[in-house]
Amino acid sequence: MTGPLRVYPRPNASALLISPSEADFESLYPILHEREWRLQVAQSCRQADSALSLHEFPVIICQSKLPDGTWRTMQAYTRGTPAQLIVFSRLADERLWTDVLDSGGYDVLATPFHREETLRVISAAWLQWRTEGEPNRRCEPLSA
Repeated sequence: MTGPLRVYPRPNASALLISPSEADFESLYPILHEREWRLQVAQSCRQADSALSLHEFPVIICQSKLPDGTWRTMQAYTRGTPAQLIVFSRLADERLWTDVLDSGGYDVLATPFHREETLRVISAAWLQWRTEGEPNRRCEPLSA
């Protein structure tokens, strides 16, 4: 194998998408499905909080503005957990990126989602979660 080693999560890794927009799901699902991710959707902070009370999600992909809050609301819900928060916005700019990172979020994605960038960011977030949340697990390389 030549080139950089790419490490992706095991099949059936899971993420929580928080967005009221069906278009966000329709755009993100095919990208994650090709890597065998399970994607659960919440349309609001309240629904996301309920989902988080039932399941652990290594990666949370959250629209910057939601009907009943913002990405900061979700950050408060996940504080103290190893979940990695990725914020997305059509207007993803340096200000949002700096704000998210300074507040402890993992990264920012611009929409529409671009396949390679989305896979890179979400896979890296999963690896970070694995390192912080599951220190005894070993990362296993999967074919790209």
